[in-house]
Amino acid sequence: MDPYGQIHRFLVGPAWDRYRGFSLRAREREVENHFRLPAARRELRSWERVLALTRHALSRVPFFVDRAAGAGLDPEQIRTYEDFCRIPALTKPDMREAGDRLLLPGLDKSDLVYGTTGGTTDSPIPLWYDKARRDIKAAEMNFYRRWWGWRPWDRTLFLWGAAMDFPKGGTLSARARARLLNRRRFLYANKLNPQVLDAYIAVINQFKPRIIQVYSNPGRILAGHILATGARMHRPHAVIATAEPCPPAFREIMAKAFRCPVYTFYGARESGYIAAECPEHRNLHVNTHSLFLEIVQNGRPIPPGRVGQVLLTDLFSFAMPFLRYRIGDMASLSETPCPCGRPGPILNFMAGRETDVFKTPDGDLVPGVSFCERVVTECRGFAQMQFIQEKPDELLVKMVKGPDYTEEDMKKLDAALHYYFAGKLTIVKQFVSDIPPEPSGKVRFCISKTE
Repeated sequence: MDPYGQIHRFLVGPAWDRYRGFSLRAREREVENHFRLPAARRELRSWERVLALTRHALSRVPFFVDRAAGAGLDPEQIRTYEDFCRIPALTKPDMREAGDRLLLPGLDKSDLVYGTTGGTTDSPIPLWYDKARRDIKAAEMNFYRRWWGWRPWDRTLFLWGAAMDFPKGGTLSARARARLLNRRRFLYANKLNPQVLDAYIAVINQFKPRIIQVYSNPGRILAGHILATGARMHRPHAVIATAEPCPPAFREIMAKAFRCPVYTFYGARESGYIAAECPEHRNLHVNTHSLFLEIVQNGRPIPPGRVGQVLLTDLFSFAMPFLRYRIGDMASLSETPCPCGRPGPILNFMAGRETDVFKTPDGDLVPGVSFCERVVTECRGFAQMQFIQEKPDELLVKMVKGPDYTEEDMKKLDAALHYYFAGKLTIVKQFVSDIPPEPSGKVRFCISKTE
């Protein structure tokens, strides 16, 4: 029983949304209405939005105006999917080079919402959204979370690696807001040893979250420690695993340790929820409300069942359009609908953020997905970085200098490496001209080849 949850649901939460200028309930109705439509109507509506965004971008946004001219495209003549496929894919190097030319001219950045790409494969890139897109992302998040019984007012604990998501400030008002308004606690997933894991278990048992959201690898490590030590654990309603693939073995360990269902979703900072797992644990359902997802090889669409590159078009991102954005993941679409009957094409997720867990000689585990979030956020002068552990006592660091690189970036990198590894590994640093992608299409940030 959570009496304060009801106060938050009917009074505190809505009042805060009004104060911040959110229009969540109206946006949630829009999302719900979209997914109530017959499949053919949903597809038609999505295509109409694709055309509207395409004509907007190719005629008004400087980067895409130039791209249309270079490809000999007339925005008004793009009517079919074949026409649409003539637009070259947008890549992260394109975005890094284009900068503000990706923004609609005349916008005041103070009126926009700022973010960055996640940075698990390359250094992060600035992102800008209008407030309507912010609200739509939040509404879609709430829509899919309801599939798993996750309510906006639930106490939620995050085992997380992205420092940008942690509550800012240590003032009394900031702590009160985190505890009473957001009802969230964050635990760092950066260094996990037995002492840290024991402390985290104590926090979970004291906080008693109804929902626990984890990076998949750190979640698996924590669950393994719970089972190995026989710790008595608070039982949440559900565990949600994301940020990296969650294979069946990880899911089984977490379900056993926390004694609850484990769900997963595929998301990105650029686009919010891309696909979410249905409650029956059968498939990932693609978010067709705000995203047009393509699976391609060499820029051309391929049939369901074949693995290719994921391209995303954000149907509501008019301030900074994402048009055929190559996110860097590989997947395939299913040839058959999900037996659960829920809407959306089915995504067979194949290769995403492929980060590994590093090991120190004394047994500390450092999940790469959390390690890389801190490093790429703080060391912005590097265009690319890659960390490779082939020996138990050595870590190879490959670095590509960006145009804004300074010695300060190297100092920050050294500080981060010392924080995570504390001299336990020999660090071998190497400047390179390029870091080529894996066959999966990802430039892997962290590679561990130790047993």
